[in-house]
Amino acid sequence: AREIFEVGDFIGARQELIRRITGEHIKFEIKHGRDIPFVKVDKTQLERVIVNLATNARDAMVPKGGGLPKDGRLTIRTRRATAEEARALGHNPVEDGEYALIEVEDTGSGIKPEHAAKIFRPYHSTKEAGKGTGLGLATSYGIVKQSGGYIFFTSKIGVGTTFRIFLPEYTPTQ
Repeated sequence: AREIFEVGDFIGARQELIRRITGEHIKFEIKHGRDIPFVKVDKTQLERVIVNLATNARDAMVPKGGGLPKDGRLTIRTRRATAEEARALGHNPVEDGEYALIEVEDTGSGIKPEHAAKIFRPYHSTKEAGKGTGLGLATSYGIVKQSGGYIFFTSKIGVGTTFRIFLPEYTPTQ
């Protein structure tokens, strides 16, 4: 069921959950902007998206041959954003308006360009066969779309990936 809430509080309340996913060897930080718009979204579904992104971020930061992540850092930011800002980041198409933005940024291996185009498709996995369940990003994409929002990413090989979720500001109808 969709509820009206503020995403900063929502992320803050899931801090322990996210920390359990990332483990103790990855630095985890939450940064909240001010005056973040309220959204009307299914919290359970949004939590699935955040868990999915945090899990993928962790996997991207864990060395391929096992061992401990070196300089792994997961940063989640929440802030107010406009459609113009989204477009300025190269994210299209975005409907005009104000959004609550959730950014999930990792310092992982990055997404290869040949995977980038297909990343939100069902059953697409960047992992070798038999390793993990794929990225689950098609599900996340579906959830964000159903919420009237958008999910985009930017990535640099060897530097990391940032996923951005734009959720439209909830405006009460008169």
